[in-house]
Amino acid sequence: MRIDAYVSDHKKKRKKRRAYLMGGAIFAGVFSVAIGVLWFLIRSPFFELDHIAVSGNTVLATDTVVAVLQSSALADHGFWHSMLGIKNMLIWPDRVPAEDLKFVPQAAAIVTSKDYFANTLDVSVTERNPYAIWCFGANGKCYWFDDQGIIFGRAFSAEGNLIFTVRDDSQKPRGLNQTVLPAEFLPNLLSILKTVRASGLSVGTIELRDLSLEEVNVPIANGPSLLFSLRFPADNYLAVIQSLAKQPGFSKLSYIDCRTENRIYYK
Repeated sequence: MRIDAYVSDHKKKRKKRRAYLMGGAIFAGVFSVAIGVLWFLIRSPFFELDHIAVSGNTVLATDTVVAVLQSSALADHGFWHSMLGIKNMLIWPDRVPAEDLKFVPQAAAIVTSKDYFANTLDVSVTERNPYAIWCFGANGKCYWFDDQGIIFGRAFSAEGNLIFTVRDDSQKPRGLNQTVLPAEFLPNLLSILKTVRASGLSVGTIELRDLSLEEVNVPIANGPSLLFSLRFPADNYLAVIQSLAKQPGFSKLSYIDCRTENRIYYK
């Protein structure tokens, strides 16, 4: 019995040693792999950033785009980003988030793609295109806004078919990155501008006298004023306006009233 117990105890100890050795070997292997992965991510030239190529920007300076992108990349000051460093392509974002784009109102979007074989970060910029000018009567300041109604830069007042100017005597001045009108009115305002532009008529300064009336006045050069409502879109009035403009007595009309949905009045 004593010999059997001794042999059994010996086997147990040997089994434990094997388990310890196996565990140690596994730990050493995992640790070695982890060190190798970390070295590859941190030190490998595969992820090293050598060049930033910016395209799509005409108004925004390339240095400004890179600065905003770098600021976005460094926004997370966590351990991982600090370990990798700014020269590592992995920390650069796929796109600049909306909150960071507020620093560059002219940019609608900044997106990136990474070419690891060329160690290059390709940056594509989508700039806001001027759609019309919005002038606040309270202070006389004018701003460009795009086809989404977003204010993105200072401008001068202008008149004509190519560049529309809206004079707003109702609202307090709005700042950059804001829309020219509250959300409930904006789509219908853009519909009005689209309709007037498509009509081909020569217009003066478009007037928003009192937002509470929800009305827009569009004076026509040597012709009547077009009256629109901000409560509904203006697309359906285009054909009628174009038809009236072809009539011999068009220049003698006082106004064309489109403030009633699906109905039009003129005098």
